[in-house]
Amino acid sequence: GLVAVHCKAGLGRTGTLIALWLMKTHRFTAREAIGWLRIARPGSVIGEQQQYLVDMQRKMWEWGALPREKQLELVTRGIAMLTIDAGVPERPPRDPDRLSRTSSAASAASSSAGGASPP
Repeated sequence: GLVAVHCKAGLGRTGTLIALWLMKTHRFTAREAIGWLRIARPGSVIGEQQQYLVDMQRKMWEWGALPREKQLELVTRGIAMLTIDAGVPERPPRDPDRLSRTSSAASAASSSAGGASPP
């Protein structure tokens, strides 16, 4: 199947992710991946993204050599560790009164503005 990768302008983050995939899956060097991307999409991978790819080249080659099951295990464990280390809750706490406060504030604002409501 096909996968589409895109960010706001389609140059920086998109190119970086595609370059990482090329290095991991097809053992491109960072320079080769950047060169290929710039032919396909001029202006891709600029500034510090280039150095990041150079720094990640060896790690991508190592990951690409691992069996798929091991890759998935490492990614899953890494995500769990990041969540625990950062103290990030799985879901932000809910505020059940938020909607009623928002609608009350909107009513008060429209009353003070002469009762006119937006079209």
